[in-house]
Amino acid sequence: MVVSTRIIDGKESRDARYYISSLDTNAERLLHIVRKHWAIENEL
Repeated sequence: MVVSTRIIDGKESRDARYYISSLDTNAERLLHIVRKHWAIENEL
């Protein structure tokens, strides 16, 4: 689970995203993968 917080025009919102993976890695690496995915999507 990743909890993201956004602040737009002084208004804060939080969103929980759940991921299922069979990848054998640690939480820090998974966070990097998730952030990279959303960075690519946000650029579109």
